[in-house]
Amino acid sequence: MRAAPWAVVLAVAMAIPATPSAAAFTSSAERKLTVSSATLDVLVQAVSILPIAAAVDVKPETLEQRGTGGPVTVFVELPPPYRVSAIDTASVRLCMGVDPCADGLRTIGKAKVGDADGDGIVALKLTFDRTAVASLLSSVSAPAVVDLAVAGLVGGDHFVGSDSLRVVP
Repeated sequence: MRAAPWAVVLAVAMAIPATPSAAAFTSSAERKLTVSSATLDVLVQAVSILPIAAAVDVKPETLEQRGTGGPVTVFVELPPPYRVSAIDTASVRLCMGVDPCADGLRTIGKAKVGDADGDGIVALKLTFDRTAVASLLSSVSAPAVVDLAVAGLVGGDHFVGSDSLRVVP
């Protein structure tokens, strides 16, 4: 399921009279709502809730559908001011495609923080069960190249990134 690219934030300031009377609601063009003799000032503001764009690197770059081996490893890098150490690893999901999904694969093992590729940017190393990833890709007619999305939460904000994976029989 894809998140809406915007949301509406509603802020309300209320002046309550000492003796409120019966509820009588009126509104005016100035975006004020009068409840009896109480006045509400309403501010409506659209804000962006686009996910944070993460850089994702999936290893191995080629996966044999019937093969065996170690886990699939994913490295996630976030733009400043976000820190990968603040990622809620329980929220992270691996999905087929480029969009986040709620029912994707969960990580296995312990996440590790470090600069795995030596580029000076700290990454979060996550692992996923190889058999589960192969099962996720079972509908793919190999050989093929597929996109895998990795999404989750960092400090309450959503992030998503994707990488391509070559699938062979």
